[in-house]
Amino acid sequence: MKAPFDMRKKRYAALAFLSAFALAVSGAIAFADPPGSSSSNSEAVITGSFSDECRDFEADAEKPDGKPKDISYVELHYADGRVVKDEDVNSPHYEIDEGPGDEKTHVFVKSGTTTERFDCDGNGGGNGGDDPECSDGVDNDGDKKIDHPEDPGCDSPEDNDESDDPKQPECSDGVDNDGDKKTDFPDDPGCESSEDDSEAPNPECSDGVDNDGDKKVDEDDPECHTDGDATNPDSYDPRDDDESNGGTGDPECSDGVDNDGDKKIDFPDDPGCESSEDDSEAPNPECSDGVDNDGDNKVDADDPECHTDGDATNPDSYDPRDDDESNGGTGDGAFSCRASALRIDGSPLAPIIGDPFEPFVANADQDPCVTDDGSSPLQGGSEQDFGSGSVKAAYATTDDSEGADANAGVAHVLIEGDPGFVEATVLDAHASGRCEGGQPVLSGGSTVATLNLNGNPVALPPDNEHVEIPLGPLATLHLNWTETTQTEDGEVATFRALYLDAGELEPATGDVIIGEAIADYSGNPC
Repeated sequence: MKAPFDMRKKRYAALAFLSAFALAVSGAIAFADPPGSSSSNSEAVITGSFSDECRDFEADAEKPDGKPKDISYVELHYADGRVVKDEDVNSPHYEIDEGPGDEKTHVFVKSGTTTERFDCDGNGGGNGGDDPECSDGVDNDGDKKIDHPEDPGCDSPEDNDESDDPKQPECSDGVDNDGDKKTDFPDDPGCESSEDDSEAPNPECSDGVDNDGDKKVDEDDPECHTDGDATNPDSYDPRDDDESNGGTGDPECSDGVDNDGDKKIDFPDDPGCESSEDDSEAPNPECSDGVDNDGDNKVDADDPECHTDGDATNPDSYDPRDDDESNGGTGDGAFSCRASALRIDGSPLAPIIGDPFEPFVANADQDPCVTDDGSSPLQGGSEQDFGSGSVKAAYATTDDSEGADANAGVAHVLIEGDPGFVEATVLDAHASGRCEGGQPVLSGGSTVATLNLNGNPVALPPDNEHVEIPLGPLATLHLNWTETTQTEDGEVATFRALYLDAGELEPATGDVIIGEAIADYSGNPC
């Protein structure tokens, strides 16, 4: 589909903007001041004061040379626990006048790189700070009760501490704090003593849960009795915190109990047991846990990777204690992945910005696939202005947790001209590699929500089809570009959301790619 496009004077200027865009991005990334650096122009002298018993506050900021400097924000901390941050000051002066109930404990004020904290003494300078807390008109402990006799923490108007008396520990406060209908020590088994400040959690032998999978709970479980006799109420120990080793004291792998509920008991029948002395039947290894751990639609004995000879039809080679379903059998390959939000190849500015120029890339080495994040640190709704263009929320990530995944793109790209050359929104490319039926399979795709050329909207086809827009005889703009290449021992799949093939103009501009995702494999990783 060919869109209306003035190629006569704007073609060369617009393509030149791409190289200028790259230079601007490179300058912003390569030559920006490192985090934490500052100059004297960023510093500020900040003064502040309270009044009206800490209800009112005002602050002023100026540069070291005495000239006014805008306040970036003011953060108010109230006595009742509220925190209010005002980021719309935009003035060298700030003030706030409030009433009863709005007493403040302290305030942070920031201007430039300087942040100051101002603390109120409880009276805000109104009476010199001489009144005790229980007669100063301030809710000092944030319980919404002020002074004697309203605040229960005050013994008299002369008391200088409004805070309430220390509360009793949970295990001696007369309250059923954990809702188990048992109160305090020694009645609540969650209490170790009357000084214990937590009634919860209850030990395993009084928590109402079948912790060892033997379908017996608490007092009905022999392991919760000192003599192993569940019919003896005198031997029940509600404070026993291990339902699995009471009774006879035998390890789980030799106690005659299906402790993990997998219908297999003790060593050697339960694959979760390494020996008869093992005190845990769980968890089972990957080759006997009933889960398709490597995503090849084959589980445990049906998975060749769980057989020592790689033959799933041979019951004698099945190893239920193998704890890795992915590397038994014949799997001798690996997945690879790579993601890039922006790349420029063959730019005339290569001596300055590098070739390729690629500021946002994840797993640049590609092989093997590893989890990585090369996204721009400026995410969200902020535009990143690079002089002749801007990008919003550039991202590039890779993930090897389920095979191979790559994802890259930007929320918005604008390369400015007169009236504008290229503008596109919501560009994304994704690629993945998975095992299906014991074989590696690559898939992926890309999307572009909207496209404008020189301010003219271009109608895009449905279903994210490939779009090729000739830019005269020299260059071509591609949307949703895909390439699959067979290698000597594998395959490579590449997906690009936007691809400007500069063609014969490459010596002057370079190729530009927005949103590229690659997945590939060598050998058989499955």
